[in-house]
Amino acid sequence: MTTARPTGVTVIAILAAISGVFAVLAGLALLGMGAFGAAMGGRLLGFLGSFAGVVLLALGILDLYAAWGAWNLKAWAWTLLVVLAVIGVVLALLSLRSSWISLVVNAVVLYYLFRPEVKSAFQRA
Repeated sequence: MTTARPTGVTVIAILAAISGVFAVLAGLALLGMGAFGAAMGGRLLGFLGSFAGVVLLALGILDLYAAWGAWNLKAWAWTLLVVLAVIGVVLALLSLRSSWISLVVNAVVLYYLFRPEVKSAFQRA
């Protein structure tokens, strides 16, 4: 039996895919800047740029994987989306700059994912 994908899940999947693409691109850019910094003799700059690049690249890949899972209503995707939204909320709260939009979006995603009809679409009871 196939379950119809709720419209909100479609929106979340598209947002996760967009976020994933930008995170992968930013991660690759930071890796390049880290390599450039290291080549210019800045070991700390090279390390920090490379570390941040790897973290962003990993989060971007997870976002893309979560988007694919949400689009296809995979049961594991619900858990991954919850984890990524919690990470987004924590990062928004810890951010030194104003990131209330990220906080609100991630909080709304968390709220939506816990709605009974959304959980049942992901075969979560």
